[in-house]
Amino acid sequence: MISYNEETVFKITFEANRAGVWADIFETEMNFNYLPRVGDIVNIDSCYMKVLVVEYDYKFQFNPTLRVEELGHFEEYYQNFLSNL
Repeated sequence: MISYNEETVFKITFEANRAGVWADIFETEMNFNYLPRVGDIVNIDSCYMKVLVVEYDYKFQFNPTLRVEELGHFEEYYQNFLSNL
């Protein structure tokens, strides 16, 4: 869940593979009060992303980088993924 107050624990950078290069999607850190796990589906402004990798090191453990697969906007995600269940 995106956090808008001072209780933010994680400042997360989202990266997606674009043309063979991992690129920052939002070009800013997103404040979260939890750390998504590998396999989680994250929804930011109706854009769904599947978490592929969570990267952090001991020096920056509260500033992780999530490498994600962009699944598309809600309508796209619903048509492509949920309708096949």
